Amino acid sequence: MYAIQNLFKKFQKENLIGMTLLLILAFGFKFGNLINLSQIMMLLTALIGVLPILIRAFSALKYKSIAIELLISIAVIGALLIHEYDEAGIVVWLFAIGDWLQMIMMNKTRQSIRELMDTFPTTALKISTPDDRQYQEVDIDELVVDQYVLVKSGSTIPVDGVVVQGSSYVNEASITGESKPAHKKVLSKVFAGTIVNDGTIVVQVIKIGDETVFGKLIELIEDAQDSQTKEQRFVDKFARYYTPVILVLGIIVALWTKNMETAITVLVLGCPGALVIGVPVSTVMGIGMAAKNGIITKGAANFNILSRKNYFIFDKTGTLTVGEPTVVNIKNLLGDREHNIKLLASVENESNHPLARAILNIHNDDNALYLAQDVKSIAGQGMRAQINHKSILVGNQKMMKTENISIPSLVMNKSDSQVILVVDRQVHMVLMINDQLRPQIKENLDQIKQQGAKKLMLLSGDNQAAVDVVANKLPFDTAIGNLLPADKLAIVKKLQVQGESVVFVGDGINDGPALSQADLGIAMGGGTDIAIDVSDLVLVNSDPVQISLAIKIAHATMRNMKQNIFIALATVLILFVGLFTNYVDMSIGMLVHELSVLLVVINALSLNYLKSLF
Repeated sequence: MYAIQNLFKKFQKENLIGMTLLLILAFGFKFGNLINLSQIMMLLTALIGVLPILIRAFSALKYKSIAIELLISIAVIGALLIHEYDEAGIVVWLFAIGDWLQMIMMNKTRQSIRELMDTFPTTALKISTPDDRQYQEVDIDELVVDQYVLVKSGSTIPVDGVVVQGSSYVNEASITGESKPAHKKVLSKVFAGTIVNDGTIVVQVIKIGDETVFGKLIELIEDAQDSQTKEQRFVDKFARYYTPVILVLGIIVALWTKNMETAITVLVLGCPGALVIGVPVSTVMGIGMAAKNGIITKGAANFNILSRKNYFIFDKTGTLTVGEPTVVNIKNLLGDREHNIKLLASVENESNHPLARAILNIHNDDNALYLAQDVKSIAGQGMRAQINHKSILVGNQKMMKTENISIPSLVMNKSDSQVILVVDRQVHMVLMINDQLRPQIKENLDQIKQQGAKKLMLLSGDNQAAVDVVANKLPFDTAIGNLLPADKLAIVKKLQVQGESVVFVGDGINDGPALSQADLGIAMGGGTDIAIDVSDLVLVNSDPVQISLAIKIAHATMRNMKQNIFIALATVLILFVGLFTNYVDMSIGMLVHELSVLLVVINALSLNYLKSLF
């Protein structure tokens, strides 16, 4: 049965053209007073059109589901039995038109995804060394990690990697939504699907194909489009009960009026075609619009949550700050200064935390790193490792307290973060690191409050003094420091027990439990893979202004879904009123039905043109 169903789907357009030609002939014969030939054409139209509908109805019945196709099938077969060939032919033709329009519109709503996929290159210019210019054009699948690829001006970067030669301005709009080109030089990370505006660069391969940031974005978007909102689940549940009710109503009308034509018309007009398509088309439009602006939602249900009055909880480092901290003070307490920095860099080289990058930036690249062994990351505290048979700890005050290691008293700015190097349980060095707040962060938080956030909270693993310095500049209702990942998780759970809806915004490994527990986890795109994996929504260019935009898109999408549900149900109600007052017959009813399908699709497409969103 699936093979026949797929065959009809494959030739859907040709089937519709054939039915349309038969319908034109039927009306032509009727105009020429050749009634018998006209009825034969209508009968053929009905038989060709009802077959795929019948197959879909039986397929649904196999799973104990009474689909609207069953209503159409019974209505058409009934019309044929009472020799109403005109109605039967027009009903199936209009249904086929509706199916075709649905396919066209759904394809259009997925256009933004296809546009993204079209930018992904299928080949790369492979070279042997960074200086080699004798390239070989190969399929992407033939590349392996650590190979080199040449990317010329105007070309699309085929892999995720790091620039090892050359510099260029790169258009990263396909990844971040940011139209301003980013400057890339040696050691800069670059991403597949982005475009080199000028110059030629050599990229060392890190990730290929589906493993790239671009590949994962496409996967997330496609998964999200298959997910369901609360409204979609309502529609599915509603349809399960609605169809049997209409069937029973048709039987009652048949018994009451003794008029089979009226009973069959009840079945046809009761088909909620606009209700079936209304919610999915709004969902797909909302997700596509968010994706075009660098906001990747892993499920359509996230729109439900974002449109509530939520507690918004923010991590500090890498979320409210730019995530590019710099070392502002170094206190070398024991041993050689350069050797200590090399030890620090050797351990932090194993991490992708923002503080690690700050430490690597003060290390002399000509001084090769040590081999760090048995490296272990301790969430919310730091890292431990073995280097040259020495025990190395790199972490904050909380780690030192846990390890019972005394820290000498030092004068420091309250907003600075401390990173302490301990070798064989002796403190060798203390670094003071500062991170700048993101531009416009206060205005972004003010806007989130104006959009209906119930409370804004700041939870950080940093010391309370540093948290207070940040919180005093921003409109937070609560700011708590010195928190371990388990503490953040406990706060989220406590709010949920109190009946609150919680949105958590973070970027690091230590945010993973809270991101996962929250009703909605939002990860910064530049954050750790774990944070991105467990979150529900990703801000690709790590800009908090996207949170406000995501809320606007969520509200607009939810409003659009509810409008479509109203249009669909109102159409059915009006048609029944018209039928029982003798103003509507079967043909007019089907025409109104298909117009209502077109109306909900156009309404969903209007989301693209809402100026209030931007």
